[in-house]
This record gives sequence, C-alpha cells and structure tokens, in this order.
Amino acid sequence: MVKRLIIRSFYRYYQDDWGMTSHTAHVELPIKVSSAYSISPFYRYYHQTAIDHFAPFKDNRVGATFFTSDYDLSGFDSQFYGVGIRHTPFKSIANLFSISQLELRGALYDRSDGLSSGIVTFHIQFKGF
Repeated sequence: MVKRLIIRSFYRYYQDDWGMTSHTAHVELPIKVSSAYSISPFYRYYHQTAIDHFAPFKDNRVGATFFTSDYDLSGFDSQFYGVGIRHTPFKSIANLFSISQLELRGALYDRSDGLSSGIVTFHIQFKGF
C-alpha cells in the first residue's frame, strides 16, 4: 500500500530584549497523486506583540532615547495559505546534473494591519553527479 498523505507541521516561539514575542504555527498536507506528482495545501498563522518602543507615526514621545513607527515591529496577526504542486522528474541533463524537483506554489498573505499580497513561487532543485 502506498502512503499518499503525510502531515508536516511546526510551532515556533520567539522572544527578544525589546519586548517582542511571537508564535508561529504551520501545517502542510502533501498528498501524493502519483509516483512523480504531489499537491500540498498549507496554512501558517503568526501572532506578534509590539516592541516596547513602538508607537504609530507622530505618536512617539519627544526626546525618547529609542522609538520606531515601523509596523513590522508593531503587534499584528497574519495568515499565509495556499497550495503547491510538486513534480519529481529525476531527469539527467548532459550527464552533468539532474533536475530532482520542480515546484510551483501560489499563496495569499493577510495581515491584521491591512497588508495583504498574492505570491507565486517556482522552485527548481538540481543534483550534481
């Protein structure tokens, strides 16, 4: 019997001296469609607290030693989700190297502060001889 589904997941916790903490939870469910193809839906949730010195633009204290209005250092939640299609051809090219994997991924990124994007990536993995 061929196993067609596995679950890949991880959890990550981060903390620094500036007062930021974050949590990341990721799950991916690769499904083997054939010996050479698989489809991988995925989802990642991220939560971050603001650093101690963050304030929105023009709200920082006058004369403060440290301050920032960089929203990447603010508190927010984000979601990243999509699907990937992977092909493992193992084709030799001129007996120099082989293409061991091709993958196309499409995803959406949404952040609680209004930032959002669509992302498409193409991955080629080579193996040398």
